[in-house]
Amino acid sequence: MLSWSNIKSFLFISVAGLIVLVSCNKNNENTGSGPKTKLSITHLIVNAPALDVFLDGTKMNSQQFSFGSTIIANSSIYNEISPGIHMLKVSAGNSTYLEKNILLVKDSSYSLFFYDSLLNDRIKAMLIEDIKVPDTSLAKARFFHMVPGDDTLKALFIKDTLQYPVGETYLGKKFSPEGSYPFNISFKPGTYRLDLIKENQSIFSRGAFNAEAGKIYSIIATGAKGGTGVYKESITILQHN
Repeated sequence: MLSWSNIKSFLFISVAGLIVLVSCNKNNENTGSGPKTKLSITHLIVNAPALDVFLDGTKMNSQQFSFGSTIIANSSIYNEISPGIHMLKVSAGNSTYLEKNILLVKDSSYSLFFYDSLLNDRIKAMLIEDIKVPDTSLAKARFFHMVPGDDTLKALFIKDTLQYPVGETYLGKKFSPEGSYPFNISFKPGTYRLDLIKENQSIFSRGAFNAEAGKIYSIIATGAKGGTGVYKESITILQHN
């Protein structure tokens, strides 16, 4: 059974009458004029093949969309989409893993994550409205735990003697009771080391994260528990502006 986040600011809907990082490039030439919404799409399913993503029958990825990839459009993680109700389909070859109607509101930005592991030819997905409130003097971030097999994980931002810890979070779970993923980690611009913490021990360290003033980031724990190669536990960073 599909697991969908209960995010209040948008709806996955069924309506009567409506039946990072290796990147995949996609152009926005077919969006036409008029209002727009923006959609970021990232593949983090550890045992799934390369996927094809369709909106209303139009393929979103023009290149292979494999684990760790985000579909890139005109050098941006966001694809411009006409607002409204869209049929989302995710497949690989003759196998369809997901078909859902989604509602995208005009002048909004969303992140769509496929995560966890493939089970019974079904995938988990999370669609989140990206409510971005820039601060021109600070960088902002949010943290996602997307590592199947690990119960809880933390992240730690380290710069010289400064440390910005992020509390424990569960796989695919919201880290606020309101049901959102706010960019609620604020820190001074500069170059940081990012550590992934499990049971008070660092299991992965990523250096030279250059955080810029006024920029907003998603910090994502990816891979699989005990994974190797591309599935080794690590950190992926998406910049939203």
